[in-house]
Amino acid sequence: MKRAEALRKCADLYKLQANTDMAFECIDKAKEMIHGSSKEAKNELAVLGTIRAWLLYSQGKMDNAIKENKRVLKLAEELPREQRANLQSGIYNTLGSIYLNLGDYDKALEAYGKFYAVSKERNVKKDMAIASGNIGVVYNYLKDSAKSLRYYNRQLKISEEIGYLQGIAIALVNLGIINKNKKKYDTAELLYKRCLTLFESMSDFHGMAIVSVNLGIIYFEKGIYKKALELFSNYLKISNRIGDLKGTGIAYKNMGHICSKKNNHIEALKHFKKYLRISRKVKFKHGICRAYFSMGEENLILGNKLEGISLLKKSEKLAYELQDTGLIENIRKLIENA
Repeated sequence: MKRAEALRKCADLYKLQANTDMAFECIDKAKEMIHGSSKEAKNELAVLGTIRAWLLYSQGKMDNAIKENKRVLKLAEELPREQRANLQSGIYNTLGSIYLNLGDYDKALEAYGKFYAVSKERNVKKDMAIASGNIGVVYNYLKDSAKSLRYYNRQLKISEEIGYLQGIAIALVNLGIINKNKKKYDTAELLYKRCLTLFESMSDFHGMAIVSVNLGIIYFEKGIYKKALELFSNYLKISNRIGDLKGTGIAYKNMGHICSKKNNHIEALKHFKKYLRISRKVKFKHGICRAYFSMGEENLILGNKLEGISLLKKSEKLAYELQDTGLIENIRKLIENA
């Protein structure tokens, strides 16, 4: 069992390094070494399953990731209460992220809600903070800023109570996004700079990347395109470095918007096509929808009316599924005026 545990720890390390091939290899070898049906064996198999599910999710294999998580949930039912609850927390969190990516916001809220409930029952405040922030993110996608704000503030309050620096930093990012969406750029920028200091102190490159892209959006909306491009390029560099494929796609999207503002519509279209390709690969429905919209808009500007309308209709179909009424209205206006 000790060798299996060592291999599981190696798999977890490779997961953090985004080395999925080596992580899968360690998981398979570890499973071969686990024999019998003791509680220890079942727990080790279940933990390996959670790592495998996360790796499948990171590869965009959402159906397989959901099946693996549900398999582990069933296995966890046979374990003692504390081990079962520990596994359930991780599984519900991952399922929430999968459903969020797929644009199934009701199921995402259900999964994150269960993650919070299990964490509260166990009095694991760090997980309660994470779950609160994730619920806030779902409501942000649903354009419900009041509920987003409520959960982000709860995330910040819990994180501050326990001195959870990463939770504080992420909550500040989320609160910055709320203020940015309300055009309160000065407040948003102050929040981003506060959380950047925290991310830098933890050498959290993913966090630093998130700050870069959100600061870039502020400069973009202010019309300071040179500074925005620097920040988006930095976001692209970090996303590539840490293997964040979804982040890479978002960087291309934002760089495409700058090209469009500079009337370089051919280059903008190239960036949006990259965004579409990556969003499809990781099954990011919101990204697919937005990529179709931006590509449709660029094609209309370039005089490709039929292609533009066709892409906008694809975006409209997904927008209905995502309950994005604002985007639906924009699409209708573009098609009517084409």
